[in-house]
Amino acid sequence: MLKVTIGHSNDPDSESAISEVIEQCLRQCDTPAPIAALLLAAIDFDHQLILDRIHAKFPNIALIGGTTDGEMSSKLQFSQDSLVLTLFCSDDVQIQTGLGRNLSSDPMAGAAEAVKHGKGQNTETPKLCLTIAEGIGYDSNAVVEGLKEVLGDRFPIFGGATADQQRFKTSYQFFGREVLTDAVTLLFLYGDLQFSCGIVHGWKPIGKVATVTEVASNSVVKIDGESATDLYDYYLQGLEPSPEYPLAIFEEGGEFYLRLPVGSNRETGEINFLTNLPIDTQVQVASATREDVLTATQDSFKIAFDRYPGAQPDVALLFSCFMRRQILGTRTQEECQWVNKLSKQELPFVGFYTYGEIGPMEIGGKVRLHQETFITLLLGTR
Repeated sequence: MLKVTIGHSNDPDSESAISEVIEQCLRQCDTPAPIAALLLAAIDFDHQLILDRIHAKFPNIALIGGTTDGEMSSKLQFSQDSLVLTLFCSDDVQIQTGLGRNLSSDPMAGAAEAVKHGKGQNTETPKLCLTIAEGIGYDSNAVVEGLKEVLGDRFPIFGGATADQQRFKTSYQFFGREVLTDAVTLLFLYGDLQFSCGIVHGWKPIGKVATVTEVASNSVVKIDGESATDLYDYYLQGLEPSPEYPLAIFEEGGEFYLRLPVGSNRETGEINFLTNLPIDTQVQVASATREDVLTATQDSFKIAFDRYPGAQPDVALLFSCFMRRQILGTRTQEECQWVNKLSKQELPFVGFYTYGEIGPMEIGGKVRLHQETFITLLLGTR
């Protein structure tokens, strides 16, 4: 059995918010006792105070989490500047936590450290990994590749990169009682679990397929041997490269995921991204309307529910890109409203707006770092 309890407060005062959240969770808790927690918080809270209060009430709880660009839950729907605590309660599901540090120095090593720490002496194979990782200051795609290198290319990993409400200065990760930066945290779940996912973005490629021919750190310098900005100028008639027009990154078989431009340099012709793009990558400029974005959210839920192998999941975990929130504006609330419209009964859900979404296109597929994408993960027991 897996039971999930959720507390969600939009009180701006840290002490008041965590008191409200804990009280909400305690009203839902009976047995079994909570074994793990996911904490999602706006950037301006007193995070250390909040962690201290949680561990005073639940001393032995395994906790991960981080700061966000917006929070979602079945309690308050979408909210900004809020605090969400999710408790996982079970007597037959085992959950272990892992931590890797110093991602900006060596993200691959940090990922390996987190996996080693999380598995400890446990010789069993976990069913699933949930991860919350630093979203600023390094190539966040590398930590995903590092996790895959240790766990396997197709091991199910889901999660998101922490955010700081688009200041792009400092985001925080939570592990136990610690408030961290530059870290990756993991929850390994063991037991008779069932899960499914839906991962959809809504953008459609336009124009010709081109090849990345020169890169520098998190920038694309040349595409098809010409300045990277030339590709955008040709199709967008002089509009600056922007997140509304990401690059579609193609893989074998025609599947593609998105990379989000965050700036450009007209003197050098390069375009800056939140993560790196490998040289020789096949790309196209992509476009979407607000309706396309919302339709993709609905499709994400539908795919996840259609693929769920059991009768009814116990919880939905949602990961959406901060740029989807910005593009949707006042319609952001609609992203999470489809959960209970498509569920057979009222379903607890929790999630956040990220600087990068992590998951496979389908269970058993290759795990990717996505951007401008909506991920639905349904989780339960038999």
